[in-house]
Amino acid sequence: MSAITATTYLFEKGDHIIAGKDIYGGTYRLFADILAHQHLEFSFFDMLDLDALRAAVRPETKGIWIETPSNPLLHVTDMAAVCQVAGEAGAITIADNTFCSPYLQRPFEHGVDVVMHSTTKYLNGHSDVVGGCVVTRHEEHAERIGYITNALGLACSPFDAWLVLRGIKTLGPRMEAHQRAAQAVAEMLEAHAGVTRVFYPGLSGDPGGRSGQPATRRVWSDAEF
Repeated sequence: MSAITATTYLFEKGDHIIAGKDIYGGTYRLFADILAHQHLEFSFFDMLDLDALRAAVRPETKGIWIETPSNPLLHVTDMAAVCQVAGEAGAITIADNTFCSPYLQRPFEHGVDVVMHSTTKYLNGHSDVVGGCVVTRHEEHAERIGYITNALGLACSPFDAWLVLRGIKTLGPRMEAHQRAAQAVAEMLEAHAGVTRVFYPGLSGDPGGRSGQPATRRVWSDAEF
């Protein structure tokens, strides 16, 4: 949450930010219940509906928050298309890439301005760190986020940073194993008589992958049911 909080300081009082309606609950809580009562305005829409997204843009819209795949419904956003909408509006795009990691998905290649991760999850991979990171293609954004991180005390400890670096060394093999396991579990659940719905973009009938975005290298590492 510290990483998410830091990115919100790229905006000014009164700015409007659009986010997906099915984003991670902690992010939604921060946006709708905390920051919306302080200085920013948020709207939540289906990121798979580009027409609705365009209609939601206002003169004060300065950012679009992308979470793909979303948590927990695993909806897949066409990042390039959303970035085009943002560019036309003069807004920046921020992508939460936690569920794919850089091993499977690289938002910068689709035009995203800022990428954040919960390092607690796949990047660390050992369940012994709570943290986050922010990466940007723009120097002015990096300077601003660095300043805010220092001013608000958002940085993780040196030891936690070292633990994440340790985890990244095995990111590739772990993500390959996650993909194989998730696909197998999703297919098993889909065939199970006691399961009414499986949320997994790797299944041909899952509507969460209907954007048809060629963003990831292969399949997915999470399944919900």
